[in-house]
Amino acid sequence: MARDHARILCTIWNDKEWRRLSATAKTVYVQLLSQPRLSYAGLLDLAVKRWASAHEDISVQQMRAALSELDAARFLVVDHDTEELVVRTLIRNDGIDKQPQVLAAALRQSFEIESPILRSAVAAELRRLPVDLVGQAPAIVAAALEAGEHELPPAAKAAMSAHRKRPKTPAASEPPVEPALVPADNDGPPARHRFPDPAGTPSANPSHNPSAQAQGEGGRGQGTVVVPVAVAATRVGGPPRAHVSAQTREAAARLVAENTPTLPKSVARQLVEHASALLVDGEQAEHVAAGLRRWSGKTLPPRLLPELVGEAMRGQVIAATNAPRSRADEAVAATLAMAQRVAVEDNDQSAFGRLLRGETPPADGQPAVFGELLGETVSVVAA
Repeated sequence: MARDHARILCTIWNDKEWRRLSATAKTVYVQLLSQPRLSYAGLLDLAVKRWASAHEDISVQQMRAALSELDAARFLVVDHDTEELVVRTLIRNDGIDKQPQVLAAALRQSFEIESPILRSAVAAELRRLPVDLVGQAPAIVAAALEAGEHELPPAAKAAMSAHRKRPKTPAASEPPVEPALVPADNDGPPARHRFPDPAGTPSANPSHNPSAQAQGEGGRGQGTVVVPVAVAATRVGGPPRAHVSAQTREAAARLVAENTPTLPKSVARQLVEHASALLVDGEQAEHVAAGLRRWSGKTLPPRLLPELVGEAMRGQVIAATNAPRSRADEAVAATLAMAQRVAVEDNDQSAFGRLLRGETPPADGQPAVFGELLGETVSVVAA
């Protein structure tokens, strides 16, 4: 069923990155968030001209600029090669993670994403969901997306089924269960795990989508969930402190010290935790170091280090694939490819537009190198 409303958190206006965006970019973000075709996984096919036609004062070029601005600020992730985008935080900020049936739909729909870049971004978001709320299925789906699978794995289905059947409250004949102990945020003794108040105030505007309460699971007021110690100590998207050895932590601290400038202790500690988790997951130290160097050149929180490590790893693959081409040729070819795509989408009838679309051959006065580069660009786009 198509979406009939969109949710925007009031706290978005406290976000410095959001406030830095232009008014056009903010307008476009709200427009995309309210698209009925937006999937629960946050996926939309690029439709620049159609989106621009909804505004009298936003041209196609301005729409593309707004998308680039939102992409740079990580509100969206755009892949022009597959002509897709994802609203990166939709699952968390739209409350989808709190509605088991809708979350299940989002996990299934995530396999409709073709772009490896978009799949990686959605996988990172799935790993940030709290295990005690959503179970193990999102983490399983994240790994499957990065592996290039095209349908929901049986293990994810089994995890969702097990999570639905978990006990909601202890049996009346059983003694009360103490809250699980989880590691503290500092190096002190473990602290008791505190759960949100299950009797929170319901929304003033209930969703038309299937809710957690309607499905009899995981909703507010459905009872306190007793979380096993093994699950409570696992934080999807966060560093699993209980499983990090002292040797691994020392290696992570060394990588942070060598690849980042002098930082406040609290920031450095967070980076060490995330770097430790990456090393525990089997990532190579050189990849973690490359991600740390990228983090040092950006204004991003430490929790995004895994995404930057993935970005660095993809950069190596792209560089190896395009190694025979010089940087100058690559830049020219990329520019011409974009110009050709724009000419096709805008049906540019100028002489240059017809040339880019291949409808007319280069004129005698045009440099031969332009024709060669254009031919190379066409072959790259066709490939």
